[in-house]
Amino acid sequence: MFQESFKYYKARDPPPSFENVIDTDKDGAGLDCRLQNYSSTAGNNATFPGLLDSSSWRIFELKNRPGLIIIKNPFTKHSQRYWMTRCICDYPKHPNHTNLPDAIVDKYALRSAREQFDWWATAATIEDPADRRKLLKALRWTTLGYHYDWTNKVYDESARNAFPDDLAALCRHFAQVLGYVRFRPEAAIVNYYPVGSTLAGHTDHSEKNLEAPLFSFRYWL
Repeated sequence: MFQESFKYYKARDPPPSFENVIDTDKDGAGLDCRLQNYSSTAGNNATFPGLLDSSSWRIFELKNRPGLIIIKNPFTKHSQRYWMTRCICDYPKHPNHTNLPDAIVDKYALRSAREQFDWWATAATIEDPADRRKLLKALRWTTLGYHYDWTNKVYDESARNAFPDDLAALCRHFAQVLGYVRFRPEAAIVNYYPVGSTLAGHTDHSEKNLEAPLFSFRYWL
């Protein structure tokens, strides 16, 4: 099912129809058939810097997939810029892990200074547009906290750094609003999508605690 849907929506000739895609901006009968309103358990005054008051959130749950919850953008414009800046300027730095190969890092940094390599700042100094685009498009993911082992599909205690405090606080707030009062974030994967790139359908099943929520925040530049 994943592969068929992925190929269909990725197609460009002919382009796909989006008539069956859930659009939370539309409150028609079709939307009502697939989504139901989700009630917050945190009351009507749960606040967090950079977020709208939770009483104004539009929260939906997919009817045929209980547990799949959609929150229509609760971020302020200023907060959206803050988190995009964190993802682009801060998170790709050491000690976080990225997919950037040594060959690319070595082109712009001495081997003895790899830990100081700054992907975003370096790209800003590259004069040749083609080289700059190549470096920018090379970054596809950054891992925070527990660093995911992509080969063995596991998280390991030996590959772990401190999880960002601000991101941890943000995740705990969302968890509280949704009723997960004891949630503690420990790992994150930041994915980067250059224009024209895609991510095929997949399932996440490397997490040991299947009772804890898995949050997915999406931003567009």
